[in-house]
Amino acid sequence: MKEKFRKEKGITLIALVITIIVLLILAGVSIAMLTGENGILSQAQRAKEETEQAEKNEMSDLASMESLINEYQNNISIPQVTDEDPGQLEEEGTDTLVINSIEDLVFFSNDVTNGNTYEGKTVKLGVNLDFNSDKSYVDPDRTNFGRI
Repeated sequence: MKEKFRKEKGITLIALVITIIVLLILAGVSIAMLTGENGILSQAQRAKEETEQAEKNEMSDLASMESLINEYQNNISIPQVTDEDPGQLEEEGTDTLVINSIEDLVFFSNDVTNGNTYEGKTVKLGVNLDFNSDKSYVDPDRTNFGRI
């Protein structure tokens, strides 16, 4: 009986040693996966650096686009309207009406909304208009844009 006990004890000790060796190997593999050249920590560092570089590139591209937009806006020149009768479409010939200010455009919009179809007439824009530019209004401080 003593001999049987020794055999089992010996097998248990060998199993324990093998288990420890396997655990050490797994620990080494895990550490290598974390810290190696292609490890998780290295990949995370590379991803961080690439993200920071992409952010710098994006900020540069955005600044470039803003510069182009500002340059474009500065090159577009909206002349001050010189509409002698704001809120009334000027006639050009017998069948053409001309919009020369935002006030004319508002009048036209209200008139169409109230049922005038301008059938048989040509309505054209006489000048470039920009709702955000005071130059497109005869009176930029005007706030009552009901029926003019």
